[in-house]
Amino acid sequence: MLKIKVRSIVGIALVFIVALCIANYFKEPKQVKTDKYEESSLFTEDILDDNNATETEYADDNIPQDVSANLHNIKTLTRVNELRGELSVTEFNEYGDIISAREEQEGEVVSEVYIEWHYYNDKKVGSQNDGKKIEIELDKEKLPASLSFYNENDCLTYQEVYEYKNGNISKQENIVCTGEEVFSWVTLIYNVHGDIETVKRSQVAGIDYIITYFYEYDDNGKKTGGYFVENNELSGEITRVLEYTYDENGFLVMEQQFTEEDTLELSIKYKYDEKGNVIEEFYDEPFDYNDKTIYYTYY
Repeated sequence: MLKIKVRSIVGIALVFIVALCIANYFKEPKQVKTDKYEESSLFTEDILDDNNATETEYADDNIPQDVSANLHNIKTLTRVNELRGELSVTEFNEYGDIISAREEQEGEVVSEVYIEWHYYNDKKVGSQNDGKKIEIELDKEKLPASLSFYNENDCLTYQEVYEYKNGNISKQENIVCTGEEVFSWVTLIYNVHGDIETVKRSQVAGIDYIITYFYEYDDNGKKTGGYFVENNELSGEITRVLEYTYDENGFLVMEQQFTEEDTLELSIKYKYDEKGNVIEEFYDEPFDYNDKTIYYTYY
C-alpha cells in the first residue's frame, strides 16, 4: 500500500487537505455562486488583474471557481486518531479556502496556522502567519493548473502540476523539493472516469515504485471492484484487491482493500447527511495502528 510519512505536522496537513480539495474538484460538479459578496475581514484585497493591477468590483462570479466549488460548502474538517492522541481541525471560508489549521497531540496544541487569501484573475495566493505561502494558478478555463507551497524564504517546497483532456484531469505531477533542488517526483495518470490509473514515483536516491490500478465499473459508471499492482525496488511486486459497497441510494458507504490471501488491510466507511454530503469517514487499518475518523461540517 502506498503511504507517505511526513514529520512536519501542519505542513503535511495543509498539503494533504489542499491537494485533496483539488482532487475533489476534478471529480465533483461545480456550484457557481451568484449572491453578491459582502466584505469580510477574511479578505483584505479585492481581486486584482495581474496585467494592470487595478482593483475591480468584488463579486462571487469574479472569484476563480477552482477549489471553492468542489468542497460542497465545507466549513470544518476534523481528523481524530484516538490511538495516537492526535487531533487536527481545519476551517474553510465560504469559498472553500483553508483559513486555519490546528494540530493537537495528547490535548496540547503543537502547531497552528492562519491563512489570508488574495484573489486574482488567474490565481489565488494564501499568506500564512508563519511566513509560508500557498499559490494556486488557473488556466484559461479556470481549472487548477498548479498548486505550489513555498517556505518562509519564498523557496518552493512542494508543487502539483495538472494536465487535462476534454476538461477532465488526465495527468498530475507531484514534485517535492529540498532547498532549490528536486528531491522526488510522482506522476499520476487518470482514466476517463477520473480515477487514478497509474502512479509512478522517482527519487534522486533512486528508490522507485510504480502502481497500476485496474477497475471494474457498472452500467452507471460506479466502481464495483478492482485491484492494483505495486512494483517496488525494495519489496518487489505487491497485489491488492479493491472492493466498493453502495447503499440503496447509490452512495458509496465502504471501500475495502485486501491482500491476495484475502486479509483485510484497509477499510473506509462513509456516513452522509440528508443532503448527500459526507459527514464522517472512518479509516480502519488493522495492522498499522492508524485508525482515524474524519468529520465534516458545512455552511
